[in-house]
Amino acid sequence: MPNLTIASIFPMELTEERPKYRGLPYILAAAPKGSVSYLIVTDETQEVHVPLTEKTMPRTVPARDIVNDLVRCWTTNGRFMNPDCHPGIVIIAGDVATPEEILEMERVQVPYFRAEVDWADGMHRDKKTQGINPGARVACQWLGLEKEWLHPTAVTTCPYCGKPIPQNVPVCHLCGNIVNPKQYAELKRQADEVMAAVMEPTVAPLVPPPLEPPRTKAMGLR
Repeated sequence: MPNLTIASIFPMELTEERPKYRGLPYILAAAPKGSVSYLIVTDETQEVHVPLTEKTMPRTVPARDIVNDLVRCWTTNGRFMNPDCHPGIVIIAGDVATPEEILEMERVQVPYFRAEVDWADGMHRDKKTQGINPGARVACQWLGLEKEWLHPTAVTTCPYCGKPIPQNVPVCHLCGNIVNPKQYAELKRQADEVMAAVMEPTVAPLVPPPLEPPRTKAMGLR
């Protein structure tokens, strides 16, 4: 059987191992946006046991079975994945993807990436930004979106509750303890200054109007 080709516009490297008939893993290279990566698959040979004997015999594993197996693993075994929503990976007819095949890859990858971004938005709203995985950030970048959670922050451990928290925060958002006293004191000072400015009177004090000079009645001649 001739070689078969898997094409991908997915911007992350994918790997699958099939040790029963191949010593090396199948690697589908990451495809930067605007490009396509390819994996050429050939027939493989698997040694199978002959029943009731100690012998083995070679069995051909067709390339068609292999590419179907790999694409199924890469497009169905993940959250949000369904036939119309998954990484842009397909088996192509030739050696290079046609414009129609690229459009089909984009058609299924865009909703998959949007689902990843929506999930990450929810994690961020729930103050679980540290749990956002690299895949969601890759999806966000591929879609050309800018999010507060897009760039991961450095992580440290809270000395009180032992949970991971972002570095350079004054208070642990999980247990409420002050983890950076100097930063907390500076922020409190700034807050106090703002509050003092707000509490200062903004209306000028009332000043009584100036007294008018007493009026004199003109005396006329009779």
